[in-house]
Amino acid sequence: MRNLVIISLLFLAAFSCKKSTDNPFDQNNDQDSIQINPEDTLDPTTFTYLHYKIFKPTCSNSGCHDGTFEPDFSSLYSSYESLVYHPIIKNNNQGTYTYRVMPGSANQSLLMERLNGKMDGVEDQMPIVVDPDSDWGTHRNKYIGYIQDWINAGAKDIYGDHPSLGNKAPKLVGVLAYADGSSTPVSRENTSGALEVPMQANSLELYFAFEDDSTQSTNLQVNEIKFSDRINDFGNQASQSLNILQNPVIEAGYFGGQVNYHHKITVNPQTLVADTLTPLYMRVYVQDSNPSQTEIPSNGSFSTFKDYASLIRKP
Repeated sequence: MRNLVIISLLFLAAFSCKKSTDNPFDQNNDQDSIQINPEDTLDPTTFTYLHYKIFKPTCSNSGCHDGTFEPDFSSLYSSYESLVYHPIIKNNNQGTYTYRVMPGSANQSLLMERLNGKMDGVEDQMPIVVDPDSDWGTHRNKYIGYIQDWINAGAKDIYGDHPSLGNKAPKLVGVLAYADGSSTPVSRENTSGALEVPMQANSLELYFAFEDDSTQSTNLQVNEIKFSDRINDFGNQASQSLNILQNPVIEAGYFGGQVNYHHKITVNPQTLVADTLTPLYMRVYVQDSNPSQTEIPSNGSFSTFKDYASLIRKP
């Protein structure tokens, strides 16, 4: 997967200074930071693949599911949030469906009904109109099968986590870094998307942006971080505390739109990253009103997101 996905954060160069404000999170992002080589193919079991290959080019038509009507397929975030455990507007005569996507059950997901054909004997198969850049007509049956398999496997989100009803776990929506007091964020490595730390840097300010459905990020508890040179081995690593900023840094996040970075830690990269081209992975730990803390990324997260939350020293 690592060589298949390029996480592009070129938009960071547009921000020349760190800004402070109390504006809320911009959840309605109109672009995604994940870009894919045209000749490459994502894992079809992931929602990133479904959005890139199906929902975005096929369903995000002008005046249709581009944000004008739900589901909103204009971005990864809006696509997932307006599908999974999202209450329906129109049901069939038998009242079969509760959600557009019911994780674990394609048969109870209205999305599959709309893709497969008739509801109550009325032809209302989606998509109604297909854009010229979509290959839906050629691969329709295969794509419907991928969507069905994704739903039946639990409709995991882009982090590789299973969704839940009620109080959702906090999400990490942005990671950025500044080296040696610079006002310009460090860039990201082209292949993996890891934060590129200048070889001679002696100080690195790391910022994290969180989002939660019930708790403001400044009120999250635990607020710790661990570092490891092994992607899934953090058990024996020491925790360090994250500082909470009341006046956040505002920069682009994982999905492309601006987010509030309220959590910060300053580290010495010389002591953290042993050598060049060896990634150093990060795990952050926060807790909302749920009784247990949340580890982000988790071992079940997709490798692209683990790479996003990592450092690499470059000459």
